[in-house]
Amino acid sequence: MEVGQGALYRPGWLSFWKGRFFVSIYTEEETEAAKEAISDLSRAVASLIKDEGPKPEILRKLPPEGLQDRSVRYLHQHTLLNYHFYLADENILNLGQQTDAVLAVYQRSGKRAHLLLVSYPNEEKAAEAHKSLLRHYLPEAKSTGAVLLEDGKWSATGLKNKFLAVVLEADTRPLSENLLRQLLKTL
Repeated sequence: MEVGQGALYRPGWLSFWKGRFFVSIYTEEETEAAKEAISDLSRAVASLIKDEGPKPEILRKLPPEGLQDRSVRYLHQHTLLNYHFYLADENILNLGQQTDAVLAVYQRSGKRAHLLLVSYPNEEKAAEAHKSLLRHYLPEAKSTGAVLLEDGKWSATGLKNKFLAVVLEADTRPLSENLLRQLLKTL
């Protein structure tokens, strides 16, 4: 569907951005009538946003090697994060309108990982979220370094300035550590 900027349509769900706005339209059931309604509504919303704009700055911080471009998700709310990658029932990262977050999939040498980067208003808020992540999601982790998860995948997390970086479900420890290290260098 051609609407706004970066539109992506999946059955029952259209998302796009335009200017400083991210638009996401869901339907409970994928029918022709629902698809037509999503199309009409998305065009109406896009027409009300007069200016197009650059991609959010946080997207430029993602390491390019192995990035799966169509997997990139820009978000603010933990409910949207959980839709794309379930982390926890609670908002353990304190995501909200004051945060910018990007989730992306990486593929390197046949191995796969998710990368989450969150920008907070200040270093204190980032540190609070990092502590919460360690307490609720990665209790075996130290402040940095990779942790073997119950499913045999690896996660790693790091904090730099007002940014929290998390590698999720990497197929290997080296992938989780290298991806985290590369990301932290860009911050």
